[in-house]
Amino acid sequence: MFKLILILCFQLVIARNILDSRATGWATLSGEPTLINAHRGETVLVPENTLGSTELGAIENADHIELDIATTKDGVLVVFHDLTLKETTNVASLPQFADKMTNYTGPVEEEGGDSTMLNNWFIKDFTIAELQTLRVNQRAKGIRPTMYNGFFKIPTFNEFLDTVHHSSFNLQKPVGIVPELKSPYFYNLFQSPKYTEDLVLKTLSDYGYPIFEGQVERCFSQLDSNSTVPCGSLVIQSFDYKSMLYLHEKAPLVPKSMLVSGTAPHLTHQGLQQLSTWAAYVSPAKELLLSGKSILAEGEIPAEEIVSEAHKLGLKVFIWTVYDSHESLNKEEELYKYFAMGVDGMFAENIPETREIRSKFYYEVILE
Repeated sequence: MFKLILILCFQLVIARNILDSRATGWATLSGEPTLINAHRGETVLVPENTLGSTELGAIENADHIELDIATTKDGVLVVFHDLTLKETTNVASLPQFADKMTNYTGPVEEEGGDSTMLNNWFIKDFTIAELQTLRVNQRAKGIRPTMYNGFFKIPTFNEFLDTVHHSSFNLQKPVGIVPELKSPYFYNLFQSPKYTEDLVLKTLSDYGYPIFEGQVERCFSQLDSNSTVPCGSLVIQSFDYKSMLYLHEKAPLVPKSMLVSGTAPHLTHQGLQQLSTWAAYVSPAKELLLSGKSILAEGEIPAEEIVSEAHKLGLKVFIWTVYDSHESLNKEEELYKYFAMGVDGMFAENIPETREIRSKFYYEVILE
């Protein structure tokens, strides 16, 4: 059944690929179409951050596969979003891990007060061997099939890269990735300072990405007899400002995207100027581009001008998250606003649907 879905999705997007590749005249910084990035892979059909959602996102021709990186008790990088396991795995049904349910009160981010999480299981308390006995379930939101609940394990970062490179080999094209370091400060508390950042860079380098000075592209697919494959576009992102500065210090040539929530100070003239000295992208929550205020704080940029102000500084803008139309009031109307602003990329779910709306905008608006 999963292979059938892959085939159908491939047939659905192949015709649109030709049209999209010819599109010009967009308001993006490059003038090219807005990038459609798969949010945790293709999560509408398959549980998020799994090898299945990764492969499906690649076949649907997402421009990048976005993933979240966490760290296990024994220091292995895994692909998982939440700090805790109860919501999207079967951990609560496994008696051998009953004694691992616990509470946590303490820091999650370096700057900010303590957080409290109760009656849950934490990735930081599981070894990789223990963690991979769990199975991932679909997140309970929207209208999403649950037929693949219990089918996929939590993958390691290495397994994710193997799948991406295998997809690149099969599709005969590069597959871009956007790894997000999820609360690296929290995970480093149980390892060592900057452990997660250093291991992410080392792993990417080991898989052939040109991370450090003097390195050249040498990506390969272990699942295809170590055949050479093109390295896809790589962008590293996080909400952790200090972590991003450290990553830039260690690997200045790797493009980076600063994630921005509603409480961050980066969407001011001064904030964007500072970001432009090291970041390639700023990535605000999509609502921040629409929720204009009648009274602005000193230096604050009006919502409708954030993209254009970022472009003036050479910063591209990624937004998050564009959901499936079953989970949006009017996805087409929403996307038309972002396309008109010149948003450079978006993290989206239901990639074929999002690409279809992008193509429709091109024909109805840009070519009009």
